[in-house]
Amino acid sequence: MHPTRKCIANHGGEQSAEWRRAIILMNPRFRPESVLGQLTRVLLQSNEQFYDVFNFSHVRMASKEEQMQDERITKHAETVMKMLDVVISNVKDADYMFQLLQKSGTDHAHRSHFRPEFFWKIEGPFLYAVKEILQDRYTENMDQIYRVIIKIVLSTLEESCRAELARIGGRNGS
Repeated sequence: MHPTRKCIANHGGEQSAEWRRAIILMNPRFRPESVLGQLTRVLLQSNEQFYDVFNFSHVRMASKEEQMQDERITKHAETVMKMLDVVISNVKDADYMFQLLQKSGTDHAHRSHFRPEFFWKIEGPFLYAVKEILQDRYTENMDQIYRVIIKIVLSTLEESCRAELARIGGRNGS
């Protein structure tokens, strides 16, 4: 068994009430839209290349408010958060969780100018978003859990993206 899968299986087998509560609270119905907008805006502002990679160039010069209301950006942010929610919710089923991550990583390899290391750009904003969403319910234990899980998620996405780029000979324009 892959060491990362073993780690997930161990955490999944020893779920605390706090771990389960953290997963439930990340459910989309608990997620304020403003946090998704902030997450996306921070990512775009600090990573100019994402405007082109994710076909958001139409809002490059738009105001922060217009960017937060843009349907394409909102849909992408929701897709990312839903995928993370599904992954975190399926942490007990490591095989399924890794299948989802590998598919997403592979799919991103076919996105023009996408580079595998881009996945790591979401780590800080994701942790910030979780903290903002949970606010006073966010504990030190939850912080540790989310830091471990996002590292596993992002390293798996990066590895599968790199593998697919190698398979297709790096032909995505990056």
